[in-house]
Amino acid sequence: TSLSTISLGCVLEFFKTGKFHFNLPGTKTVTFSDARAPTSNDFVGLNYYSEYLVKCQLSLKQPFMFCHRPGGIITDMPQTIYAEGLYFAVQRIAELGVPIYITENGVADAKDDKR
Repeated sequence: TSLSTISLGCVLEFFKTGKFHFNLPGTKTVTFSDARAPTSNDFVGLNYYSEYLVKCQLSLKQPFMFCHRPGGIITDMPQTIYAEGLYFAVQRIAELGVPIYITENGVADAKDDKR
């Protein structure tokens, strides 16, 4: 199961069906429903900057660790440049059947050498 499936997946499912179910192993499960949700959006705004890779580890103090894609170009934030992720995000959100506005995207690059 990917982090995207756990986080974005439950939000998309809520706006498609009106039923929300969030379950991250080792945490509390959250569920609720609202029959108005499937007809509540005229459009969706998408903010996209990067991707996050999440590594799970056997540690109660830090069970998850955020990582960069091996060989990836790191921005000033530091985040990995992963332009393909914008495409994948648009494809995923398109499931809602409403217009998508890309409201934020970009790269932190003070020297302008990563564009």
